[in-house]
Amino acid sequence: MMPVDPYIFLLIAVASFAAACAALWAFALRDTPKHIAARHHLRSAESEIVFLFDDEEIIDASPSAQRLLKTAPQANTPYQTFLAALRPRFPDLHGELANLGETGRLTMHPSDASDPVFLVAELWDGIAKIEICHPAENTHKPAIDPDHLRALEDELRTLRATTEHAPYMVWQQTRDGSITWANQSYLKHSQEMRQLSDGGINTCPPERLFHSISLAQGSPEGRAHRASVQFPERKQEHWFDCYSAEVGDHSVHFAVDADAVVRAEAALRDFVQTLTKTFAHIPIGLAIFNRDRQLALFNPALTDLTNLPPDFLSSRPTFFSFLDGLRERQMVPEPKDYKSWRQHMVALEAAASDGTYEETWTLPAGQTYRVTGRPHPDGAVAFLFEDISSEISLTRHFRAELEVSQALLDSFDDAICVFSSNGLLTLSNVAYTRLWGIDPSTTFGEMTVADAARSWQETFAPSPVWDDIRAFTTTVGERETLTATVHGRNGTMLQCSCTALAGGSTRVSFSVKPVPKLRKPPAPGTDQRIRITTDL
Repeated sequence: MMPVDPYIFLLIAVASFAAACAALWAFALRDTPKHIAARHHLRSAESEIVFLFDDEEIIDASPSAQRLLKTAPQANTPYQTFLAALRPRFPDLHGELANLGETGRLTMHPSDASDPVFLVAELWDGIAKIEICHPAENTHKPAIDPDHLRALEDELRTLRATTEHAPYMVWQQTRDGSITWANQSYLKHSQEMRQLSDGGINTCPPERLFHSISLAQGSPEGRAHRASVQFPERKQEHWFDCYSAEVGDHSVHFAVDADAVVRAEAALRDFVQTLTKTFAHIPIGLAIFNRDRQLALFNPALTDLTNLPPDFLSSRPTFFSFLDGLRERQMVPEPKDYKSWRQHMVALEAAASDGTYEETWTLPAGQTYRVTGRPHPDGAVAFLFEDISSEISLTRHFRAELEVSQALLDSFDDAICVFSSNGLLTLSNVAYTRLWGIDPSTTFGEMTVADAARSWQETFAPSPVWDDIRAFTTTVGERETLTATVHGRNGTMLQCSCTALAGGSTRVSFSVKPVPKLRKPPAPGTDQRIRITTDL
């Protein structure tokens, strides 16, 4: 046997390895005939946006189409991502493609008439070829500058990141309400809405949450529109403030969570109702004017006191319209002229804003009102109308009785004064002022029994009677009537009498007695006291 050349052995090994690799490569490239034909169609349109589908399974896509899928909102399946990428331009694409098996070919134009592109779908051997085409006159456009293209791509990424991370819902829909695009916040709420209806499958297009918002329904586009959504797993409905704008045949909408605002408004309404119910049972008329000086709140007592009809008050009149209504019904003091009255009302409003207004209105019908103005938060002003006619009448009657009582005391020849239970001088007559030279009603401050006893002693003469009177006045409980005689420095005799009154008060009277001529008068400073027991 001849020895084997090592070079021949190496050559045979390399050849065997190459054959094996060729066999593996051929096996890897093995595919169905229609897939091979589909890739052949795709290679003929590498520079266009072309997609190849076998039913809803994507087979291949041109580089431009792949870039389009990468920039589109990502869905659960590639087919849904494809629909999400083209839905803003072709909102009816999903329904039209469902009929491709019957027609074999279809052409679609964007919903926006100014968009020059169009879509062509063809069915070849069970493979759907979908191509985004440009008009013939636009096929030879100059190339875009790379820097400009990079800037556009950066701006697109920024805008997409902004909308996707926005804390509120943003979406776009057609006139019939079909959702053509939505951000992550909207998709999250749409997923929550579908959890109980179809097992939580996130289908495309997303669930329509706001059925009251649609251009076709004449909704308030371009301004705020509050709408509620009832999610399946939540007990209470959730409120959103929606803002809409029309963009061509579509509309763009923004929904901001308004639950906190709705709860605050409900709490405010409950608070106002509570205040209204509370104020409805008080006899004082209440009128609250807001910062624009319109009547914001009133109670039924205001209608009774002012004679203003409820429908007039419910129309939220201004402050001066309210005052004019009072003047027409003679519920304000009679003015000398309208101009001066108007100036007085302006001063009234300014004083109420500062919290310093309080007046007593004497009305032509004889009623008397106390009107008080008080400032409230946020520039509001509250006016209180209180009928004090009975109080004024009682005060006048009481004052008349005091005047009669004072006149009765002044008619007595004896000097009389009355001390309260705590030793303060409350009443005195003219004879008391004439005897002691002091008018307690004109003195500064209050006069006590100690002050009075000091003046008696300085005016008349020192005597232990003054201490007895002071002790009698401040004694609590049942007391005996005290009578005593004091002799003055000039020989004058003064008869003193202390009598207990109801409520712990004490009446002290002084009577000047003539000096007896038949006997020698006692020495100055001596006294004669007589005690008489009385039941009080």
